[in-house]
Amino acid sequence: MKSILAFLLLVVLVNCNGQESKKPEPINKTKTQEKKTLKTSSHNTSAINFFDDKYKKGGYYIPDNLNGEIYPMYSYMDENIGAFSVNYIGKTKEEQYFWSIYNHNGFFKDKNVENISPNLIETSLKSRAQNYYIVVDYLDKKYIQNFDKTSGEFDVSDKALESLYIYDNGKWILLETLKKTNIPDKTQSFFYNLASQYFNKIEKEYSISNSGVWTFNCNSKNSIVFLPNLNSAQFTITGRFSMNAELKKIGVNKYELYFTDFPPIIPLPDEMQNWENLDNKKPVGTLEIINESKINLTWFGFYYKKAKKYIQIENPFNKNSSTATITNCL
Repeated sequence: MKSILAFLLLVVLVNCNGQESKKPEPINKTKTQEKKTLKTSSHNTSAINFFDDKYKKGGYYIPDNLNGEIYPMYSYMDENIGAFSVNYIGKTKEEQYFWSIYNHNGFFKDKNVENISPNLIETSLKSRAQNYYIVVDYLDKKYIQNFDKTSGEFDVSDKALESLYIYDNGKWILLETLKKTNIPDKTQSFFYNLASQYFNKIEKEYSISNSGVWTFNCNSKNSIVFLPNLNSAQFTITGRFSMNAELKKIGVNKYELYFTDFPPIIPLPDEMQNWENLDNKKPVGTLEIINESKINLTWFGFYYKKAKKYIQIENPFNKNSSTATITNCL
């Protein structure tokens, strides 16, 4: 029986039924595939540049595989090359939730689902590219048989192998090759676990200097100062608050932020006057260290216990996005 790129998940998001609940659940680890290989030598890189514009003619889209995990991607098929999809997988639960139709501050904010264009998706991704693992699942042309140019249908060889690549430091690195009979469902969790396994093996632990201030640009009055050992930080946000925060390590180069107190340097907004209304057990944001001079701050806001919602949710360093890149200004 012929296939129409079934493994590429080519069902565009036009029906919102069956999506995830209002908050994403923690990512569950899937069982490791047998004989998985994480090869990173120069002999295990792809000769195809999957980013080439000629492969993006079909445009970016958001597939709905009916399991509640949606993420942006684009795909390509050519009988002379093969078939592949390029999948953008958020590195954090918050970034993955950005694409949820239930996230009123995410991608679908003020957008009609039926009018989402490839350009809108691509533009959003370009501004957030550092927040994603990019994983390709590729079927070589030698495994494609009986290709029908009119319908786009084709048969897949029983001996087919599917190759999975990840983009790292300017190269497409082969993660593993799976037999057709062992290919799992292409869920977000599957791609995430594959990518995080790879980067956890090679990711460098960065340390940052506690000298100077960190801010969106060096002319801004909004800033963060980190204290020794990277266990706490001091925020100065003009017109909003001055805050001391505790840092809790949650992964390689990743931290959660919890407020501890608000020094009376900057008058607090009325809704923050009584600290007891704010839950200091819920993080106000996360930090991801990109390198010694660059950090991504994802901001949640303060959880207001009585109203059971977050307040002050605008990122102090980027009003247009929940994530801001801040740099060290000595």
